[in-house]
Amino acid sequence: MPMTEEVAEILKKVMALPPEARTALASSLLKSLGDMTDENGGGTWVSAHREKARVGLSQAGWVGFMEASFRIVGDLVRKTQPELVRAAEIAAIHAFGWPIGVVLHTEEGRPKPLSEGIVAEISGVDSSYDYWALRTNGDFYFLGSLFEDERTRNAMWFDTRISRVTETLLFCYRLYRALGVPEEGVIKISIRHGGLRDRALGSAKPGLWPFNRISREEEVEWKRSIKLGSLRAELRETVKAALDPLFVLFDFFEPPDQQVYSHVDEFLSMVSRQQKPFDF
Repeated sequence: MPMTEEVAEILKKVMALPPEARTALASSLLKSLGDMTDENGGGTWVSAHREKARVGLSQAGWVGFMEASFRIVGDLVRKTQPELVRAAEIAAIHAFGWPIGVVLHTEEGRPKPLSEGIVAEISGVDSSYDYWALRTNGDFYFLGSLFEDERTRNAMWFDTRISRVTETLLFCYRLYRALGVPEEGVIKISIRHGGLRDRALGSAKPGLWPFNRISREEEVEWKRSIKLGSLRAELRETVKAALDPLFVLFDFFEPPDQQVYSHVDEFLSMVSRQQKPFDF
């Protein structure tokens, strides 16, 4: 039987399936295609850790979260688990709550070795939740509860989000430099915020936000591929680009560039004062 006839026969059998079976088959095929085209199976790796982190977040009693994942385009010389721990320690920004990718030395919070890398799950003394994993090929995944939820309810703070995203991108740059990635290396970055529905946009500084801007969306994601050196050189612009899709959900809020840039500079200044020596 010619191939075209075989394909037609398969399609005829698929169309004869019940709607639920067709939907399940389509979902399975799409997942398989995604796994095959995803370099080094990174999407599958992220999905597995995302599932575990979402369960941990829920068990800790939180709904809102910030998630970040990084990948190197191309090959990185495989690192050992101890090398991954050292790189994460070097990269951490100690200025704002638990650092992204924090390396603790307690039995419960310290990173644990896996066959593909390391993983840490932390429920803080203030009930915050952090989960992060670093793969031997340099893939990184993080999910953490929102700092705002430790202070108030149903809020999204403009200045706090700028600080956290700035920290995330700084951590990305410092992590890959510690792993030996050159400045011209290309990194794929994704930042997602979730648990947004019915949150009001505000500020960590009381009285500075008079508008009642509410999100009707639940999640939003930003993605970009960028050279590592450009991430450092264009940090302020990249922070704003990463946050624009989030802020616009709050009644079309579009902050002026300089308003965001000044908060980024303020955060960098604070880090320089608190963490010495500090290499951007």
